Amino acid sequence: MVTKAGSLMNTDFVITLFNHIDAGIIITQPDFKITFINQFAKDLATEITGKPLTEAQDIRLLFEDLIGQDTRIMLDKIIHGKNLEKIFIDLSTDSGRNLNLELNFIPVSNRGNQPDHFEFIINDLTQQKLFENKLVNQAKNISNFIDNAHAIIIGVDTRGYITEWNNFASVTTGYQKNEVYTQKLVDKLIPESHQGNFSKVLSRAIHQKGVRNYEIPIYTSDQSIKILLLSLTPRISVTGEAVGVTLMGSDITELSQYRQSLEQKVDERTRELKQSISKEKEVVEMKNRFVSIASHECRTPLHSIQYYATELNKNKVIQKSRRLVTRINEIEKLAHRMTLLLDDVLTYSKSEPGKIKLMLHAINLLEFLDKTCEEVYLSTRKTHTIKKEFLNLPEYLKTDEKLLRNILINLLTNAIKYSPGKNQISLTVKGSEEHLEIDIRDEGIGIPREDLASIFEPFNRSQSAASIPGTGLGLSIVKRAVDLLNGSVRIDRQVNLGTEVSIKIPLRLQNEI
Repeated sequence: MVTKAGSLMNTDFVITLFNHIDAGIIITQPDFKITFINQFAKDLATEITGKPLTEAQDIRLLFEDLIGQDTRIMLDKIIHGKNLEKIFIDLSTDSGRNLNLELNFIPVSNRGNQPDHFEFIINDLTQQKLFENKLVNQAKNISNFIDNAHAIIIGVDTRGYITEWNNFASVTTGYQKNEVYTQKLVDKLIPESHQGNFSKVLSRAIHQKGVRNYEIPIYTSDQSIKILLLSLTPRISVTGEAVGVTLMGSDITELSQYRQSLEQKVDERTRELKQSISKEKEVVEMKNRFVSIASHECRTPLHSIQYYATELNKNKVIQKSRRLVTRINEIEKLAHRMTLLLDDVLTYSKSEPGKIKLMLHAINLLEFLDKTCEEVYLSTRKTHTIKKEFLNLPEYLKTDEKLLRNILINLLTNAIKYSPGKNQISLTVKGSEEHLEIDIRDEGIGIPREDLASIFEPFNRSQSAASIPGTGLGLSIVKRAVDLLNGSVRIDRQVNLGTEVSIKIPLRLQNEI
């Protein structure tokens, strides 16, 4: 620091500089008499000894308080060794403060290689030590947390060698720390069939791409298999480089077994359900075939009955007997009713989803409506007139004529059937840019509120209509036909005041798009 003891201490600049350094600086003659002491050293000496240390005093007074009986030995080493010496001292002051000091002793020789002076530099490491102790305690706490955490925590380096192994990992695997340290994790625990994939996942984590909820089987110490659910997190150095991976997770062996059991049960139930559905489809197909065959087979004798009844009615001899004419008319009426019943059953059976493919073609809408109304008027023996109102109708409509005819015939027939004692029903058909709207109104018996929820179910009939013949299929057929045409149906009713059924059908069907 100086070549001649005290020669540099005469300048105010150097003195001011040394007094503002956060370290104690003391310079002595070879006999240890102080020639310079800065403010930091003065304050420190006062705190340690309880009395001031000034120039011309013997520094050994301070050293006796600092290092006690070893003072003379230490000073002899400085004088004869002519080398820098450093010691660390921990002490408590009278005020109760703990100090951690670093003492550097620097002997300076003259040209004759004899002691010229001594420089003593004292660094207060108290705050540094406190910080270091805090770091050490935090490291201990973290290590204690890792060791005692109720979770598997394993650390590996970038090569996959095990560097960390907590107590729960030992409990789960049966391996103690000393049995796995410095061994490759993949070789120690991972089954051969999973080693390739695990190495890829480990590499991904090392490249600072975290992996969550990775499920992997492992071998335990008794060679049994356990299933772990792990999250892999890269361990980063202060320079930002990955130095390893931390694996944290839990043993989900029981959960995995339970899940597999559930999956097996689901598979079994699914197979049973498929078998049940298949059998149900077979039954439905058999029923449909039976209905179709029965309907067709019954239709032939019914047509014959109607034909012969009509022919008998033409016979002049029979016409003279009112009794015979009445019975023949009744036979003809019942045969017609049976034919309608078979038509309804056959139509409903065929209208199940997937059974009907739309047959779209353009029809003259006005002619179609007039013809259908006339057909209903004649088939119901002209008991009711149909008041028609057609607004903004397109000349042609591309639709499935058969489905549209079923809709109109069923709704018009129902309106007539369920308005006994009346003589008129109404049909309104309106066209718009996107839809065809059909409204059919009657002033009949109406529909009770409690029957609305099941009104479209097959074979469902209201208690108020029990005395009126019917199959309960009409509205079911209408609903299915409207659905096939991508339309909607709405019913407004009042008991004893009538019913209005509104149908809305798009002019452009989705099937065309």
